[in-house]
Amino acid sequence: MFNISTYLDKILKKIDSGEHTIHNVAGVIEKYTHITIPHGEIQIRNNIAYISSSVHVKNKIFLYKEKIIQELEPYSISDVR
Repeated sequence: MFNISTYLDKILKKIDSGEHTIHNVAGVIEKYTHITIPHGEIQIRNNIAYISSSVHVKNKIFLYKEKIIQELEPYSISDVR
């Protein structure tokens, strides 16, 4: 018989890990750029972090992109766009 609580626990763990990754991405970006990005402006799809922010913020992220990606490797983030 199918146990719905087990299934929901699996989904909750996945959601929590996604939020944890977004929090880490925001922290690493803030560490190098000194710009705080709201978590709502960060999406992660296919191991790529997409930032929906101003051009100024994206340019500053691009300047430190290599360092940011190196620090995000343990979280399976391969690129920041």
